[in-house]
Amino acid sequence: MDGLGVPAESDTMADEAMESEVEDEDKSESGSQSRESETLSGPIGAVIKVLDKLNGKYAFSLNQVFCRSETDLTIDRLNEKAELVNDLQTSLLPSIRTQLVALLQSLDLSEYPIHPCPNPESTAAILSKLDGILHETRSAVEEIALESPLPSDEHDHHLKDLKIFRLNHLLWKTKAIIQNHLCEILGICGLYIVMWGHEDMDREDSKHQARLSNWRKDIVEMSVTCKDLIDDLIGWISLSDFAMLQKEWRVSSKKVDRMLVALVEISNETYSRPGTEGTQTGGEDDRAVNEAHRARAIELARSATPIIKLARIFYDKLSKPTGKKPFMLNAGICSKGIDALRDKMRSFDTQIDHILGLLCVIYQPDGDIEPRIKSLKSVTFQTWACLEKALLRLAFHLKPANSDGRNYDAQNNFKTWFLALEYQFRLACYNLNQTITSRLGDSDGDESD
Repeated sequence: MDGLGVPAESDTMADEAMESEVEDEDKSESGSQSRESETLSGPIGAVIKVLDKLNGKYAFSLNQVFCRSETDLTIDRLNEKAELVNDLQTSLLPSIRTQLVALLQSLDLSEYPIHPCPNPESTAAILSKLDGILHETRSAVEEIALESPLPSDEHDHHLKDLKIFRLNHLLWKTKAIIQNHLCEILGICGLYIVMWGHEDMDREDSKHQARLSNWRKDIVEMSVTCKDLIDDLIGWISLSDFAMLQKEWRVSSKKVDRMLVALVEISNETYSRPGTEGTQTGGEDDRAVNEAHRARAIELARSATPIIKLARIFYDKLSKPTGKKPFMLNAGICSKGIDALRDKMRSFDTQIDHILGLLCVIYQPDGDIEPRIKSLKSVTFQTWACLEKALLRLAFHLKPANSDGRNYDAQNNFKTWFLALEYQFRLACYNLNQTITSRLGDSDGDESD
């Protein structure tokens, strides 16, 4: 934990398309605007200074542990950490959200007014409160996850909500909200206030109004994202270990849904990779080669579709059970076991991503297609191997959820749910590899012609 490491779910939900759209414009003017801000005085100048101070204070922090983990901790010894977790959930995080809403109101941004009229005095008071809350919040999560006593990841199975993996993720998620989202909002608020308050600005000028409007839109949209992340974290704290894992798997399921949409577009010849629109050029021979490549890509995409569909079924079986929940996480699992399970599931997730990525590149090639088809064959085997490892880890840590006290054979129960899926997945991978082999043969034939 030497630096801020944010898990894939969180954790990052910033609007990258929006950022790239305004980034060059903001950078080109940031120097002049910082100089202009130095000339602002009174309440507006004071607000700018506070915003700069908050950004400098909270935009970065180190996550370093200076103490050893302990193997024999009891819940009683972690009472202070438990109280801090409760404070975060019930007081500190909700207070950050409240101050963010108040900040938008003080800047007259809550309802997109045509001619906004910020209240610098109110903004300064809100930022002062926010500073205190952020300081208390960061101190709390650092004490929770970085300071003694800290449980060992191999000996914390009995610590319930205070397992080290939960404490670490609470730290990362909280700091991600502050550093990656809230500080960015504060930075744009500073640009907005500078432009709004500068005497030399013509407020009736269309370019001036357009720029203010864009910044207002950015601030409001990023604030919505930030508030959603805060709400999500408040709810996340109350989740069981298994519910946290299921939340991750539901994210993977939604991603697979988007993959299936892309495969349908490839099959229907409507898919377009970003940055490749209208790039195909050349004579009749080149177009003929491209058409042959595209035909192979479509066949490969159709052959890969069952794999992606089965991946969605796999995630849904784990995270969206119908009726009574068939499984629960073994109560004896420790943080190390949970992290190992997450790693196996992430490896499978990565290989599924890789399959789609290769298919998209094969469909719209920017070079020799044959190495990518060969890579697809290798990745298909790796995907099946990753599923096998994930299923083995799941079988070790999941047990039937029953309330009547009867003893069930956990292994047989698990096989009932996943053995058929594993067989279908293996068959789908075999079929895709057969298609790949035949397509490579066609590619060799084309070259020999």
